[in-house]
Amino acid sequence: MDLEFGGNCSKRPPRDRLLSELSEFLRRVRDFSGNRPILYVTYEFYEAYGVPPEYDHALWIRDVFGRPRIERDRWLVWQYHCRGRVSGIRGPVDLNAASSLEGLRSDDYCVQSAGQVSTGSPRASPQTA
Repeated sequence: MDLEFGGNCSKRPPRDRLLSELSEFLRRVRDFSGNRPILYVTYEFYEAYGVPPEYDHALWIRDVFGRPRIERDRWLVWQYHCRGRVSGIRGPVDLNAASSLEGLRSDDYCVQSAGQVSTGSPRASPQTA
């Protein structure tokens, strides 16, 4: 679930309304898929709305300037670069690192596809910040 403003949200909903609607959406996704969505958040969103611990969803934090500034047990994936290069892919790509590969391999986040399990685990590791 992508939770960011991206310069296109001049009118932002009140925190209570947003979190209520987000909770309902996340419940429906989990009920349908059997998986917990990972919440991709920017600091702008996180600071404006927060993500209550009772959501029990891993965070995918974007911080291309340094190491994540939120508690390590709150994030599972860190986007550390937005214009990286990967052999075999033309053009820039996002580069990500996991705080725990075991966490990514958890049944909660795996997606079953054509008899194979994809964890989406990153293949690149971050440069020292």
